[in-house]
Amino acid sequence: MPSPRPEPRKWVLVVEDDYDLRHLWLEALQGSGYATLAAADGAEALWVLRHLYPHLIVLDLQMPRVSGWEVLETIRRHSVLRTVPILIVSGHLDEPGRQDVERGVNVVSILEKPVSVERFLTTVREGLRIEGPTR
Repeated sequence: MPSPRPEPRKWVLVVEDDYDLRHLWLEALQGSGYATLAAADGAEALWVLRHLYPHLIVLDLQMPRVSGWEVLETIRRHSVLRTVPILIVSGHLDEPGRQDVERGVNVVSILEKPVSVERFLTTVREGLRIEGPTR
């Protein structure tokens, strides 16, 4: 009897300007079997997104050069990218800001920093299972 085919690895793009936090997320994801790419700011993220459509984007909003808000705006205008699940991990986001974030993109969850690695990974797994139309 042939062995079952392994599930293809899921690609996760981590967009976070804090070096230590970015590497914490990357190590946790890689340790859970995900393939990862990293971007230190929105400019790097947009470059990656021109070449690869990840299965999930982990996105900080407050970053130098190009912010997460600007990345979201670019994603909103792109018919394929706006279907990619996005997990927002941000230091502070008020309720009106949450509504702005979710408009026109596939935000699967918003976590406020600080976030435990366990909660982060649980939310990533949930985000990768969610499929459907953008909001």
